[in-house]
Amino acid sequence: MLSRLVFLDMGSNNFTSTIPVQLGNLLELQVLRLSNNSLNGQIPYQLSNLQKAWNFNLAGNYLLNPDHPLPVQLATSLKNLEFLNLTSNLFEGEIPVEITHLSKLQHMRLGLNKLNGTIPYEVGLLSNLQILELNDNLFNGPIPSSIGKLKMLQTLNFQNSGLNSSIPYELGFCTNLTFLDLSINNLSGPLPKSMASLSQLVDFGISSNKLSGEVQAYFLSNWTNLNSLQLQHNNFSGVIPPEIGLLQKVTYLYLFDNQLLGSLPPEIGNLSNLIDLDLSNNLITGSIPSSLGNLTTVVSINFYNNQLSGTLPPEIGNMQSITSLDYTRRFWPQCSTEC
Repeated sequence: MLSRLVFLDMGSNNFTSTIPVQLGNLLELQVLRLSNNSLNGQIPYQLSNLQKAWNFNLAGNYLLNPDHPLPVQLATSLKNLEFLNLTSNLFEGEIPVEITHLSKLQHMRLGLNKLNGTIPYEVGLLSNLQILELNDNLFNGPIPSSIGKLKMLQTLNFQNSGLNSSIPYELGFCTNLTFLDLSINNLSGPLPKSMASLSQLVDFGISSNKLSGEVQAYFLSNWTNLNSLQLQHNNFSGVIPPEIGLLQKVTYLYLFDNQLLGSLPPEIGNLSNLIDLDLSNNLITGSIPSSLGNLTTVVSINFYNNQLSGTLPPEIGNMQSITSLDYTRRFWPQCSTEC
């Protein structure tokens, strides 16, 4: 019965209980979508019989395998898989090294689980990957250097994954990246120079780490396709280079909670598409440049708790869309015995 079925989509329902092992008898099945239900238990190893499957989507359930997010039998058998989505389940354990058998994978989404251990080197051997999402897990250790082998990668999401150590130099070899999120980890050290090669980036987030060093001009000169740049909550130092003005597509620019110093470069006024600018909690000095009046699309500017001086330039009145402008400085009182 149903032996010729090639497409099965039962997603976004209220199915409960476990995945029926009988699905493993649908030997012609190419697409299996059981996403966004309330399925629980394990992925039955019988699904390894679905050797013609190229799309496997079990996201948004309560599935839990005791050792691996993907049974080894599936990793070694489903060699035609191109799209694997196990996002938002309860999977624990480590990513099995047998994942390399899925050599046709283009999308691998394992985010929002409880995966642990280190990200295996073998992930970087999946040379057809375009999307790799391991965000919101419990990994530890570094980003494997093999990541640089993923020449076709467009989306890399390691947000809130428990990673530490430095960003590998090899990441700069992923020159087709348009989305990169390494935020909310324990990454340290400077940005490797190779990341200047990521000229296709549109969204870039590395906030809430322990990164340091200067935001070099050669990065900004090459990241001109950026729509969003989020470097906040780190230990970046040095001045904001005038090359910041080359990011003319950027709409969200967040550099707050760092140790940036020097004056505001007037080239910030070139960011004609800017909506939100936040440079608060830094060590920026000098006056606010009159060129900010060119930011006619900006809605919010936050310079709170810097060391700015002088007066507001009258050109600020040209910012027709602004609803919030904060350039106050926090002062700690000299406490007496009455404090």
